[in-house]
Amino acid sequence: MIAIVVAIVAIAIAAWALFKVQRTTRLRSKFGPEYDRVVERDGARAAEAELAHRENVYCKVSGMVTEALWDAWTDESLRPYLDVVLEAFGPKRLMFGSDWPVLTLASTYGRWLSTVQRAVATLSPTEQEWVFSKTAIEAYGLE
Repeated sequence: MIAIVVAIVAIAIAAWALFKVQRTTRLRSKFGPEYDRVVERDGARAAEAELAHRENVYCKVSGMVTEALWDAWTDESLRPYLDVVLEAFGPKRLMFGSDWPVLTLASTYGRWLSTVQRAVATLSPTEQEWVFSKTAIEAYGLE
């Protein structure tokens, strides 16, 4: 129980700090099954939603497979986490990331890419383009 409170407080503190520096772009780069060990999914959903209220915060979808059971994860087991961040941040502030080479401990690049592609398949082609390229271009100021 203490771990749950500590995790939620840590995310709340991060959200407060981001509120104080509104003009700074921040990137939330990890989210996934590690939260099952710390925060139940509804708690994580509320905490991510709090961060997502800050328009200067982006979320990179990476590191999920190495936080899951390396030889047992499935698209279905990761889908709730992908749904949480997609709902919270939307496609214009969510970006694909591979976490390569660490990713290779639990997956191949192709398998991870396919997992995320299937998770966003219901988005429009334009929204998918945001997830796979435009969000990163905007967040990192590459144009």
